[in-house]
Amino acid sequence: MRTAYGIKGNDTLYAKIVDDDYQLLDNETFNQPEDNICKPFSFNKETNTISGISQEQFDKIHADSEKSDVEMMSDIMQNVAIFQLTQAKTNSKLLQQIALLTNTKETNNG
Repeated sequence: MRTAYGIKGNDTLYAKIVDDDYQLLDNETFNQPEDNICKPFSFNKETNTISGISQEQFDKIHADSEKSDVEMMSDIMQNVAIFQLTQAKTNSKLLQQIALLTNTKETNNG
């Protein structure tokens, strides 16, 4: 029995126990990846190895993109307020058009 390591896409790393005569699939290797690697993962066919980025690199990439729950809630509330304002403006325009059509209809019939 051996361990085969592989990646799916560039964000899923897996290991499975296989028979000694197991035929490796694409992006699989018997070489154990380094410890503490982070996604995105990549497979090097020349060296038959899986690599990733360091935890430090991962933290740098995601430090700016990750927001706290309070920041996300604030963004959601801001988007809701913008939507409500846009909807109110649209409703106002529609009411003005209905009033104009109603007045025009009454003038033509009256």
